[in-house]
Amino acid sequence: MFISGSDSAWIVTEIGEEEADLIFLRAAQFGQFAALAGVFISMGLAAISPNIPLLLTGVLCIPLTIFLIMCMPETKFKPIAKEKNNYFENMLLTVKSGARLIKNNKIILSMVIIIGIEGIYSEAFDRLWSMRFFKDIPPTNIENCNTTIWFLIINLVAMLLSILLTEFVKRTLENKKKYRLTYVLILVNVAMMCSVIIFALAGNFYTCISILLVMLYNETY
Repeated sequence: MFISGSDSAWIVTEIGEEEADLIFLRAAQFGQFAALAGVFISMGLAAISPNIPLLLTGVLCIPLTIFLIMCMPETKFKPIAKEKNNYFENMLLTVKSGARLIKNNKIILSMVIIIGIEGIYSEAFDRLWSMRFFKDIPPTNIENCNTTIWFLIINLVAMLLSILLTEFVKRTLENKKKYRLTYVLILVNVAMMCSVIIFALAGNFYTCISILLVMLYNETY
């Protein structure tokens, strides 16, 4: 997404990094509850026509954009001084300076590698899990329950699990027990790696749905 990360950068710039942690977690919880309501609304609209939820969300992006333009003033943004070059040269200079920073900092380099691997994983998983689940391993034991209902059940359970975990992380940050948060992050990533392998190899419907919930739960987190 073109705007991905810009809203987060704006919030951090305006309120500072210390306050942003808890605000992001609280916002994630509100977002999860809104998504929970959105699942039921989308289900109702999809029962009329599958393309209605997509059309409606596209249309709603227009007033959302207008709202953000009016309500997101940048009071603390300080643009970086640019050289007297054209836009492409400035962009190239930014890329080069970023590459030098990554090269000279092992922590940032490790983060870039981890994020890159997670990006490769998520792109494949987000687009193919439904095909793998419903085409390769159809719910033959529950033939009367259609695919739309299964999407609803899976997303509802994953969202509820995510809401609970987000609340745990928020309380961890409030109690300043950040060492516990580190262990949670390690556990989440290990669970994700194991889940991807099991999901790819599993041939049983109930095994697949259990692993899928773990993966969606971790991904939302």
